[in-house]
Amino acid sequence: ALNTLSLHDALPISVFGTPLIYYSTAEPSFSHVYSFFSISAFLVYARRYLLQPRFDHLLGMALFLGLTVLLRQVNILVFFVLPFLAGSAARLGKALRWLVQHPFQTVWTGFAFAAVVGIQCWLWYRQTGHWIVYSYQGESFDFAHPQWLNFMVSFRKGWLLYTPVAVWSVVAILWRIRNRESRFESLSWLGFFLLITYVFSSWWAWEYGASFGSRVMVDFTALILLPFILWIRQQGRILKMLGFACALACVPLNAIQAWQYQNYILHWDSMTREGYFKVFLKTEDRY
Repeated sequence: ALNTLSLHDALPISVFGTPLIYYSTAEPSFSHVYSFFSISAFLVYARRYLLQPRFDHLLGMALFLGLTVLLRQVNILVFFVLPFLAGSAARLGKALRWLVQHPFQTVWTGFAFAAVVGIQCWLWYRQTGHWIVYSYQGESFDFAHPQWLNFMVSFRKGWLLYTPVAVWSVVAILWRIRNRESRFESLSWLGFFLLITYVFSSWWAWEYGASFGSRVMVDFTALILLPFILWIRQQGRILKMLGFACALACVPLNAIQAWQYQNYILHWDSMTREGYFKVFLKTEDRY
């Protein structure tokens, strides 16, 4: 299915059915919409390279991975999605062997990646005299105590609560795992999904401050929705229409909640179960 996949299939739902539209319009000063672009571009070049290993495809991968790291360093985790994009161990192995067989091109792409990431290091050096600066002093990850359930489903900032369309991707992956032909691909996506949610939920402030939903997941929106799109493309007419209906139902919900957040109906940091249901889909002035 990945051979015929177009990222255009995921674009309308990605934009209008998730907080991506909010961070593209109301709060574009956050890095997430730009990371969404760089990650999506990385996915395109990575898929091209995995299908047909070539220097220009590899170079595109390196440049956009570098831009992804430059925008938000922790998003280097997107590198671990390569097995999913490969779709099979054989294809992944072929792509890795190409790197060994073409060391000159491999080294040059490494330089290209380092050159883009090095922009930040150069700015740090010019401003502070140090090549590496950790700007989050006193803040860190606590990998021993991840707030995974809160990160996923809490009324405060739960990712799935404020991006319900993502639920269908999780369901689609679990459905596709049953198929032997897509098992490697599905397990790879599931492993990547667990990795990024574990890392993000391990940050000391798992709610990430003032934000609409879980803003750190906005960067990976297209990637998160790909399993759902793959599942849709393989279904008959009835299931396909049902799947799209469920996804489209998230569009007005997302639009209303984004408006609520912007107009202080949804609290920027301290929503509770009681408060959420009290204002659910409410837009009157008194709220």
